[in-house]
Amino acid sequence: MFAIRAFAIIFDERDRVLLCRRPDGDTWNLPGGDVQGSEPPTDAVIREVREETGLEVAVEQLAGVYGRGDKDELVFSFTCRIVGGHLTVTDEADECRFFTAEEIPANTSPKQVERIHDAMAPGDQPLFRRQTGPSPRERLAGGGAAGTADSIVQDYLVLLDCQRVAIFASLDGLEEGQIWERPAPGEWCIGEILSHTVRFFACFLPGLQAIWLLCGWYGRLRRHRPYSVEIENVYKRPSFPMWTGFLWSPRHNPRKPVSLAVLKAEVESAHRRVRAFYSGKDEDVLGNIRAYDPAIGVVNLITALKVGIDHDQLHYDDILRMATALQGEASPGEWRARKPMR
Repeated sequence: MFAIRAFAIIFDERDRVLLCRRPDGDTWNLPGGDVQGSEPPTDAVIREVREETGLEVAVEQLAGVYGRGDKDELVFSFTCRIVGGHLTVTDEADECRFFTAEEIPANTSPKQVERIHDAMAPGDQPLFRRQTGPSPRERLAGGGAAGTADSIVQDYLVLLDCQRVAIFASLDGLEEGQIWERPAPGEWCIGEILSHTVRFFACFLPGLQAIWLLCGWYGRLRRHRPYSVEIENVYKRPSFPMWTGFLWSPRHNPRKPVSLAVLKAEVESAHRRVRAFYSGKDEDVLGNIRAYDPAIGVVNLITALKVGIDHDQLHYDDILRMATALQGEASPGEWRARKPMR
């Protein structure tokens, strides 16, 4: 079970960011905190800002989602704008100030500094990232490691989980029927896109398992050779054949709908099978087993996992646009700018 937290990144008219100093230690942080119960992260960040700073804010957009490999913790980072209230000292913050990027105090959590820079970076899509190191709470308590040397495969598996948890959290507040509303005739709805991602992994994983069984000996033989662990997002290539999505048509659709809980269970099950396949395997062997895909090119069993993660993110971006539109925060035309892959 993931512990979920939400933080606000609030810029003023001079592009300075708001930070709060904790009264129980000399550390500066973004305003935010724990999501309570079934509270949507957007509601949580508005409440936390009010409690810590006295300000009323409106959420503008999701800037990033961050996970930790050593803890089941998921952090949402939202850019927000001030709509009311006044900065004030509270029990949770004894000082609140705006800082330029160059003025951010040295005693600010490095993870929060990274989130600020992510929010300032060009682009309008949220980032999904794994972060290491202790939280401000752990640092104050004297606990937590300065970092870990976890494998790249573990990093990717954490990212897979973080993306999933984040996208289902973004669907909080939607009616069951809304996930089966198609944005336009012939375009997939939220439920169909989620079902498609399950079908994709249902076909993707057996192929990896077969390659491992047939070529594992070759990977072990070459395990001391160098290999790639990174691959560009192939779905951003202008030449990528997006039309191939029909090969993994959704099992569920508006004529055969299921509940959001069923879809969530199916996606979680697909991801558990991926994790089970990769867990315990030697990275040096995985990296030296290669395969060729006509649409992607040559991949090894590590970069193939990254391709699967990028496939999820491609569709989660579409789902986030749809959910935002359905919740009344954007017009359908904003998320219809790029049709879901067919």
